[in-house]
Amino acid sequence: MPKRNAGFRAKPRGSCIFMKSLNLMDLALDKKK
Repeated sequence: MPKRNAGFRAKPRGSCIFMKSLNLMDLALDKKK
């Protein structure tokens, strides 16, 4: 998780959507477990 947060701060605002999609994927995977 720390790496993802660091990348989120370093990259421009356009990557917010990309980060949100990754978070949604993580939630979906957690629900499947």
